[in-house]
Amino acid sequence: MMTAVQDGDRNSLIAFLCVYPMCATIQQILNVVFRRYAYFRPECEEDEKVKNVICTLLRTWMDEFPGDFSNTTDLSLLKKVKTYLMLNMPYSDLLVRFHEIHMNLEAEVDSDSEDSE
Repeated sequence: MMTAVQDGDRNSLIAFLCVYPMCATIQQILNVVFRRYAYFRPECEEDEKVKNVICTLLRTWMDEFPGDFSNTTDLSLLKKVKTYLMLNMPYSDLLVRFHEIHMNLEAEVDSDSEDSE
């Protein structure tokens, strides 16, 4: 998957994102990526390329399959992605997008819980 992204093969990435639910959960995919790329060296050009690949993966995933990250019953995925981005790519526009989605979903959850009271 990461090689496809690195090679600019958007079709293979989208194909992967279509079929992964047959054999893995979103949590499992993120765990593999985040564990494999848990540490980056400061000012390392190779690591910057990897960060760009991860951003492309997450951005494409959000753009093509936004429902995967819009589950109000479990906000832990968004928190996990936000934490990873804050630690490794704190100035990424992707962090802002995940933060906005997270805040909107939390507001929905709060609104729903107020309505049910």
